[in-house]
Amino acid sequence: MKKSKLNRKKSSSLNNKTISQKTIVGNSKNKKIALFIIKFFFIFFLLSFIVEILPLGWLNELIAQVSSSLVGLSAKGAIINIDGFNFIVGNACTGLMSASILAATIFSLAKPSIKKKLMLFTIGLGILLIVNIPRVSLVLLFAKYGFDANLVHELTWFVMSGVILLIWYYGTKKVCEIKDFSELI
Repeated sequence: MKKSKLNRKKSSSLNNKTISQKTIVGNSKNKKIALFIIKFFFIFFLLSFIVEILPLGWLNELIAQVSSSLVGLSAKGAIINIDGFNFIVGNACTGLMSASILAATIFSLAKPSIKKKLMLFTIGLGILLIVNIPRVSLVLLFAKYGFDANLVHELTWFVMSGVILLIWYYGTKKVCEIKDFSELI
């Protein structure tokens, strides 16, 4: 009888240790996730603010010229007129807002190394800037044929969000050689 009580006490003691270890690990993981979220939003809001205030007229005009010419329209500076409606390519239309989201995701994580993060971001930035041109052209094309440009703009922005996730996911796997995503936080 004494042996069984002793075994129950040991078992109970082991269960308490296991529970408290799980709690500590869980709290540690929650803190890491909270830190990621704080860093993500700080980086994103900082970069998006910078994108809005930068003098990017040259980039806005380049995107307007290239995008409008792809759909048979003309641009004057960063303004494209379609049937009396002016479409203005501003800083938020450059693809740099998408790049801000990508940067916030990449640089908020604990891993990989800063060198690999910079390489992944640089490659991703290039892809986003290139993919952004057909996105803007698509909005203009739909507007040219009388569709709701705002709706198309929103839908194509969701597509860009998918592109951001694909760049991050495959870039992290290939460029950064990360296989277990749980080790990133």
